[in-house]
Amino acid sequence: MGKFIRNWVIVFVLQFILTLLWHTVIFVSQYTTHLSGIATYVDGKPTPLIPFFILAHIIATLGSVLYIPRAANSKREYVWHGVIMGIVTFGMFAILSHALFANWTLWLMGMDLSFGILAGAITGLALAYLQPKPQM
Repeated sequence: MGKFIRNWVIVFVLQFILTLLWHTVIFVSQYTTHLSGIATYVDGKPTPLIPFFILAHIIATLGSVLYIPRAANSKREYVWHGVIMGIVTFGMFAILSHALFANWTLWLMGMDLSFGILAGAITGLALAYLQPKPQM
């Protein structure tokens, strides 16, 4: 249980940092433009509702830490299953948001799906080192 909690904390922090870098550093101006009609704003900037933002990351990272090590047998499979989890979590969110919300643009859907794939691959790689399978 201690290793699981350690891995979950590391993956949570990793995905949280990746999310912040992607949305508030690398693509900040594009997200500001595309979220202008739908975001919650504080001091003129799109700002997430932090408790729900954290809860979403808790759920996504729990899924990754539970699923990826059980499904993967090699580093390549860890990365592949990380990509699958990225699509299932962030990708599903992005596609459903585009389907349900009039102002959720195709650009937002594509960028968040791309983020899910990238974050999932990085998470899978991290888990390959945190919880490697014994070699036979």
